[in-house]
Amino acid sequence: MSSSSLGRKILRGVLSNLLGQGAVFILSFLLTPWIVKKLGVDGYGFYTLLWSVLSYALIANLGSFYAAQHFVSKWQEIQERRGDLALLLRKTILYVWGAGFVVALAVWNSRYFLAHHFLHGSLSQEGPGVFALLSLSIPFYFTAQFSNNILWGLKRFSLANALTAVQALLMTGGASMLLYFGLGLKAIALLFVFSQLCLSALGLKMVYPLFLNPSLGVSSQDKKAFVSFAAKSAAPLIFVTLVSQGDRAAVGFWLSLTQLGYYSLSASLAQKFNSVSASVAAVSFPILSELVGRGDEERLKRIYLRTSELAFFALLPLSIFSFVLIPQFMSLWLGPAFSEVCTWPFRILVIANLLNLSIYMPNQIASARGNPHWGAYAWIFKFSLVLPLWILLIPRWQMTGAAIGMLIAEILAAIPFLIYIHRRTLELGVFEFALSSVMRPLIAALALGLFAFIFHAMIGTWLGLFSFALIGGLIYLGISYLLIDSDAKALLIREISLKIR
Repeated sequence: MSSSSLGRKILRGVLSNLLGQGAVFILSFLLTPWIVKKLGVDGYGFYTLLWSVLSYALIANLGSFYAAQHFVSKWQEIQERRGDLALLLRKTILYVWGAGFVVALAVWNSRYFLAHHFLHGSLSQEGPGVFALLSLSIPFYFTAQFSNNILWGLKRFSLANALTAVQALLMTGGASMLLYFGLGLKAIALLFVFSQLCLSALGLKMVYPLFLNPSLGVSSQDKKAFVSFAAKSAAPLIFVTLVSQGDRAAVGFWLSLTQLGYYSLSASLAQKFNSVSASVAAVSFPILSELVGRGDEERLKRIYLRTSELAFFALLPLSIFSFVLIPQFMSLWLGPAFSEVCTWPFRILVIANLLNLSIYMPNQIASARGNPHWGAYAWIFKFSLVLPLWILLIPRWQMTGAAIGMLIAEILAAIPFLIYIHRRTLELGVFEFALSSVMRPLIAALALGLFAFIFHAMIGTWLGLFSFALIGGLIYLGISYLLIDSDAKALLIREISLKIR
């Protein structure tokens, strides 16, 4: 496969992912004010806590989702390996179902503990019933996520993103509808069960052909390789979850449910930008795995640098806009009280996320080379830093303390990891990476930052906000187009002409 065809595959996958994530963001943008209004800040904090429980539950997959994606991307084009792949996937989904059942039982048995330590007032009475209903959705949630990972391995990015968008429509749209009819959190928890049941059935239908015609057995070497990859992927998964969801758990444990609601809005909004880099990283992983399998080192390095640059081009304008405009946006979106409370925690988290996202692509190249556990070292180190920082800072500075703890941990962990992985996997130095992947997006971002700094104080309405974003976006796109190389320009022009036709 030529570099241009690989480039088209990555570009189309990223654009598809960004469209899917954009649809999810728009739906959340439109419906979150209604959900907050109907549930109140406390109720919204409880609502976000349900999603945190599901995120923690996924730890139990122990890297099996990621291993399935990796081996699907490696074997599905090799006819003689199709039977082995089918057998591995059948065995893996049996584990997924078993793990989902065990975790569901654990959440069911912990429902009173969770309600006692994280909920207050009337919600503590309602809490055990809500957690009990949520536990019923976990096996279906595991199945839906497993199917989605297989779709990524197949490079069927549009279908995978469609499932993500459908989940947002079912959950966020469904929750809004239930609240409109006067129902509450128990009905929303029941919606979790229904939506995940539908998504798991739909996802399995899409990937079912891969399970057909299994071989009679898989070699011990292949079993060992699969289990080893899953085990190496498990540690990063555990510590990524502990760090990325841990701030909300810590805020919920030490502070009030109201503050959890405020902080969850800031953290979830800041982490929306993670989906941009995650889009590029998720699309690139099966392609990088394919190139590693071929031993094409020159093209591997070139594709890695280009996809890293693409991630920065996509991420930096969103980060600048959000940092500058968050007071106006939050005030217009949810009211002045939210703007006052959420602005600085959000800004600190945006900076922390920029550092966190520098790990995404290095972790993908390490994983593609069969070393997904290397990412665990950075996350374990980060968790060892952030936990005592939360214990020290949250009681003293509350929400802002939680965000500062994240920022300090990211500074100390992310940059050394990026430098180390580049040297070990690609013999890539700091200067070469900065020149090839960072310099052009950074120049365009600095121009956008100058524009934002000069004119942001003039914004006071939704029309002004959208006009500012449109003009700034056009400036950024124009400068970016001037900066990118001729190959990238030709690829963009080709893709746009194909869409127009």
